[in-house]
Amino acid sequence: MRIRLPLILSLGSLFLMVGAMRVTAQDVLHLNDGSTINCKVLEVGDKYIAFKLSSNPDGPDYLEKRSRVYKIVYQNGMEDLIQTVYDMECINYLPRNIFSYHLFDVVFNDFTLSYERISKNGKTGIRIPISAGYNYEENSDFDLKNLFYSGAGINFYPTGQGKFKYFMGPHIRFGLSRSQSNSWIWVEIDPNNGHFEQKKEDYFYGKLFIDNGLVYTPIPSFTVSSYLSLGIRYFDSTLDVDDGLRSTAHFSINLGYRF
Repeated sequence: MRIRLPLILSLGSLFLMVGAMRVTAQDVLHLNDGSTINCKVLEVGDKYIAFKLSSNPDGPDYLEKRSRVYKIVYQNGMEDLIQTVYDMECINYLPRNIFSYHLFDVVFNDFTLSYERISKNGKTGIRIPISAGYNYEENSDFDLKNLFYSGAGINFYPTGQGKFKYFMGPHIRFGLSRSQSNSWIWVEIDPNNGHFEQKKEDYFYGKLFIDNGLVYTPIPSFTVSSYLSLGIRYFDSTLDVDDGLRSTAHFSINLGYRF
């Protein structure tokens, strides 16, 4: 029996394609910390998931705790959601970046945004706020008005990330503020014209807070947090009798986007 060369080449190409598909086809375990494992899933149990590594298909069987696996993506494209975000006591699969708008700061005529980066284990966050004041001409006598502030803080999450979590930590703030007195001075524009205006003074200030707060994450991309901050502040003013080192407090409600 004679076999034509084109037929042999066609069969060889087919075998190579099937072999390549077998090599590249794999299941993927997505873990809570964001890492992945390329494997062949053998069994999904109540407590463990058994698999073989794709890099060593003839090697030993491995076990991974079910509680550490977020989802399985099978080689055919189907996904098996092992657990929702809130099935776990400490979940680290949530996005680690939080961009927030400080809603309550409008009470103080401040527009404030902040960015927080959550650590890989979900236990620590570095937060940087930026705030600008507005309508500062409307403040009352001896009223302290923020013109601008920024700083940095560390949030500690004892039980990591999740749907409803507590955090605490220090943050330091530096800013520029304004005070005005009830004394009026004559400002001459020209020899025949002028007007009275209040004495005003702009000065730098510093604050050190200890934050306590709660963060609620109803869905992975959205958070609502509340801060109660207690601490000390310092500024030096010739107009304000309340200058120097004093105790201070701050409360805030923030709306955040996680990504």
